[in-house]
Amino acid sequence: MEKSGINPKTVILMAATRVKFASWLAAQGIKTGAEIGVAAGEYSLPLCNALEGPIYLVDPWKTYPKSIYNDMANVVQVEHDMRFRYVNSFIKARGLNAKTMRMTSAEAAEEFEPASLDFVYIDANHGYEFVIIDLEAWWDKVRPGGFVCGHDFSSDTVNSALADFIGIKGDWRTLLIITEERDIQLSKDEGILTMRENQTEEYQKKYEHMPPMPMSFAIEKT
Repeated sequence: MEKSGINPKTVILMAATRVKFASWLAAQGIKTGAEIGVAAGEYSLPLCNALEGPIYLVDPWKTYPKSIYNDMANVVQVEHDMRFRYVNSFIKARGLNAKTMRMTSAEAAEEFEPASLDFVYIDANHGYEFVIIDLEAWWDKVRPGGFVCGHDFSSDTVNSALADFIGIKGDWRTLLIITEERDIQLSKDEGILTMRENQTEEYQKKYEHMPPMPMSFAIEKT
């Protein structure tokens, strides 16, 4: 967090599962948005169940060279095709207000007007340059008061890219860091701990012994 350049803003640590985070978004009046990086729809279903929609599910469902995308989600093409069919099948079977967009993140972003979405949830290629590309592509698509979200804040490349990106962005108010409840328990303020700059070092010392956590993040735009 030290190199993030986010000192003037508020950072909030929230203990919640991703499912509960989707419900929290709904409680903030969030309805429509996009998930970037869908794979087999593990998080698509909780998002679609919690939010009114429509929810746009963006993924090329395409195999890339390991040099570009070295991740367990980069499966063989036949598996991508199966995942794409599966996601469409559960959308239809459950009558969800969702639509798949089989294209790259940048291509899909061009389909939306500025400030037309309540949120975006980025969980695609975690390489530094790709996270920057996704943030650049989708930032202006989210309305003021909406949230630019993503997964794996604990990843060094995601953390660094997010820090560098929002460090030069002035149009945001709060950064939420959502941890998994099983990894960290906070009892004060119903599981929410507000941290400002002078609390960051204390926080790091308190939790430095913990292994990396699959944390999400949510940036509230102004």
